[in-house]
Amino acid sequence: MKGKTVVITGGTSGIGEIAAERLAQMGARIVLIARDKSRGEATLARLHERAPGLGHAVHYADLARIPEMKRVAAEIAHKEPRIDVLINNAGAMFSSRRLTEDGLEYTFALNHMAYFVVTEGLRERLLASSPARIVNVSSAAHQGARLDFDDLQSAKGFGAMKAYGRSKLCNILFTRELARRLHGTGVTANCLHPGFVATRFGDQSGGVISRFVGLAKLFAISPEKGAETIIYLASSAALTETTGVYFYKCRPITPSQAAMRISDLVVATGGAGMVKAAYSSGTPAYGVGVGNAVHVVDETADLDDAAQMIANAKTFDYATSCLADNSVAAHSSIYETLKRKLVERGGHVCAPAEKARLQAVMWPKDERIPSIEVVAKPAAHIAELAGIEIAPDRRFLVVEDEGTGEAHPFSGEKLSVVLALYRYRGGIDGAVDLVNQITQYQGAGHTCGIHSSRNDHVLALALGTKTARVMVNQSMNEGAGSVRNGLPYTLSLSCGSWGGNITTENINVRHFVNLTWVSRPVAPRRVVPEEIFGVHWSKYGNE
Repeated sequence: MKGKTVVITGGTSGIGEIAAERLAQMGARIVLIARDKSRGEATLARLHERAPGLGHAVHYADLARIPEMKRVAAEIAHKEPRIDVLINNAGAMFSSRRLTEDGLEYTFALNHMAYFVVTEGLRERLLASSPARIVNVSSAAHQGARLDFDDLQSAKGFGAMKAYGRSKLCNILFTRELARRLHGTGVTANCLHPGFVATRFGDQSGGVISRFVGLAKLFAISPEKGAETIIYLASSAALTETTGVYFYKCRPITPSQAAMRISDLVVATGGAGMVKAAYSSGTPAYGVGVGNAVHVVDETADLDDAAQMIANAKTFDYATSCLADNSVAAHSSIYETLKRKLVERGGHVCAPAEKARLQAVMWPKDERIPSIEVVAKPAAHIAELAGIEIAPDRRFLVVEDEGTGEAHPFSGEKLSVVLALYRYRGGIDGAVDLVNQITQYQGAGHTCGIHSSRNDHVLALALGTKTARVMVNQSMNEGAGSVRNGLPYTLSLSCGSWGGNITTENINVRHFVNLTWVSRPVAPRRVVPEEIFGVHWSKYGNE
């Protein structure tokens, strides 16, 4: 984030303030939009103290009033030569229906119109600063919300949660449309649910709402945890091209069916629940399954090439690609040699005690998904968390394993520069069985690969495993398309019925285009039996 400028609304308290401070400590220059001058000055002072010398600034505006939204956006656009990230975070919930001076219901004005107007006012500056990002803070409160375009201002029947949920659904739909309109410009737009956070949110709502929110905060997460996804979307190198996605706990998730129904087409990336929700939304949908790629290296493989391809895929984008090697199944005759070559290319093989500590760090709550603390992080950071001493030039960690399934979490998708190394014995059937055991746990239908000089081994893997792609003597990441294999370029890889998807194809631009077939009659051609069967009859007769 060094040298980048981040504009943030709602950055003087709660998750917005935490996000502003963390991003400043990462090197970003923060430009606050605040309503309260005392809180604005106090936050600005803390930013200067904790991240000095960056020229942080604050602008004041009432983001419930459209003229104020336009004015502050114009001021910032005029003053800032570039804007790398815009975070729309300001929001509130009100216990009773009130109208702004513009005639808008307060929740709708502050929670949605401010996002829209400020973003539009800074749009040209964001485009000129490409690559840039727009991060919109939404909420799980959008679940169950419906938009009534004849009553967007809730005049027919106001409910605090109803109005709030509608505004958060608007945030998601706005994000999707932004992503569509900004496609190809280098400016991305994503949104998120921060979780239910113990902040000032709801304190000013009044009435029953304030009392209810105050009680519920006893069970809320900390502002530090709530800000994590904002910081991730604003700064992660893994999201350079990700756009139009809804996140929770730094992971893409499916928004409500209401959000999907308004879309023309849904592409659901992730687990079975997400895909099921997309398929049941009533909108045409492509499902994309969970990655957990397994790379087989048999006894005939070019081990130097295999080790290099594995290391390349494992370290590209810190292994956040669904195609990155998660497990390697090596034939017993070449296992030790391959392990040595992986070490030569930057791997650190964990001792049993190190493996145990690493597992405790990666899955502290025995969940199927690794902790965000290790996702998309360098090997040195992960090793430090686990108390593992590694050389400065180590790029990935290797753990040796034998089991699969929930009791052996290293057999699953790790989203980190951690590689599980397995040994198989006997013929290629042993590798086929191991691939199926691993992908049955996570990654059904996705991708496997093989380094081999035997076509029968390739065929055995293709026929025997439940995977949509078999990458032969390549980097696994080339499964997303490559100049040397002809696969369509994509970031969405379907897994067929094995993974609960409708196809096994690489979802690409072809799937987003409606084709019109123009059909005309073909001139009839009289078929003469002698033309078809003449050679056969002359040889065998026609009796």
